[in-house]
Parts: sequence; structure tokens; C-alpha cells
Amino acid sequence: MTTPSKGSRSTIARFSSKLIISQIVALQCYHYFTLCLLYQFLSIFSSSSPTLVSILGSRNLTFNSVQGIADCLVNVAGYAMNTIGLYLVVKKSAKCLDFTITLLVMHLLCTVVYTREFPRSWEWWIVNVVGGLVMVLGGEWVCSRAELRDIPSLLG
Repeated sequence: MTTPSKGSRSTIARFSSKLIISQIVALQCYHYFTLCLLYQFLSIFSSSSPTLVSILGSRNLTFNSVQGIADCLVNVAGYAMNTIGLYLVVKKSAKCLDFTITLLVMHLLCTVVYTREFPRSWEWWIVNVVGGLVMVLGGEWVCSRAELRDIPSLLG
């Protein structure tokens, strides 16, 4: 395989580790920022105040109380809002699954580091898997719509 000369343009996309790492960091920050906003909004309607335990704790996600269900819904809504982050940061529907799984793994690691235990609550796993599915499906839909919009149509 020949390498392109210095002045020529290559049609092969170049691998940029700095770009990928910055996209991962940006998406992770976007995820926690939206969770902070949603928990702050939830605190208007409930008696609880948002804390780091709300975002990184595994025991607050439960289906046994109204507050626990509200926390579960906030987390799923946060993942749904991450579809906007995928559109703004990743912009490719083919990469949405990769970045979503990376976000979920990083969230798991942050949860383990913060709580000093592996999440054993089945509710935590259900909320994060459902949220991940919402995020990847929504992100792929939004990004593919944007990609198709860029393709000119012969019909008009």
C-alpha cells in the first residue's frame, strides 16, 4: 500500500487518539452536567437536595419509593438527553454505540470508585442498561438523520 505524499489529500480517515479522548471526556462531562441539571430540577418538586450520591450512588436507584422511582426516571432522562451530546460531539451514527458503551463503562468505574463497592442493585443495572439503549438508539437516529440531510437528493 502506498502512502500519500505530503501535499496530497487522502480519502482514508486518519486515527486521532487526541480527538477520541477529547470526545469521550466531552461526552462524559455532558452526561454529568445534564444529570446535575435534571436532579436540580427534581429538587424543586421533592424534598431532597441533589448530591453526588444522587449521581454516582447505586443505592438511591430503587423502585420501592417515589423518590427512588423519580431518581430512576431522572437517570433515564439524562441518557435520553445524551442523544444531543452524541449529535454535538460524535456526529457519526456508526460511532454512537462505541461512545455509549464507553460512557457506561466510565460511569460504572466512577460509581465503583466513589462508593467503594460494585453496584449490586438490580435496579441500578436496569436503569443504566435501559438508559444506554435509549441513548444509543436515539443517538443513532439523530446522527443518521443529520448524515442523510447532508446528502443531496436528485429529486429536489
